[in-house]
Amino acid sequence: VCSSDLHENCYLIADSSNAGKIFINDLESIGIPVTDQAFSKQKRDTLLQNLSTVLKSKKIFIPRNEEDNSHKYSDILKEQLAGFVRVKSDKTGRDIFKSCASHDDLAISLSMAISEAIKHDSLDLPPIY
Repeated sequence: VCSSDLHENCYLIADSSNAGKIFINDLESIGIPVTDQAFSKQKRDTLLQNLSTVLKSKKIFIPRNEEDNSHKYSDILKEQLAGFVRVKSDKTGRDIFKSCASHDDLAISLSMAISEAIKHDSLDLPPIY
């Protein structure tokens, strides 16, 4: 996540559950600023709902450039995003997101970054908690 100046005020957002704490500690020990986010099944749905809201608002730009190969990653992200479907939870009866794609790590990473940006009012959108 970065402010409007891409070279200042940047930091990583990392999953602090399980082995993530070790990863975070290693990054911080070499001077890389990291914001930890706990990740759980309940948090996952909130992250994905925030992501859905931002994508619908069209307040996000995903680079797609043939010259720097970003199109390869945007294609992977697009595939992962398209793989999410809403289903009813057997336990709660509420709508939840289920991934039908082979991977969802880029989409989840984007959702973590967006949720952090919403916390800091960087996207001018209300969070959905």
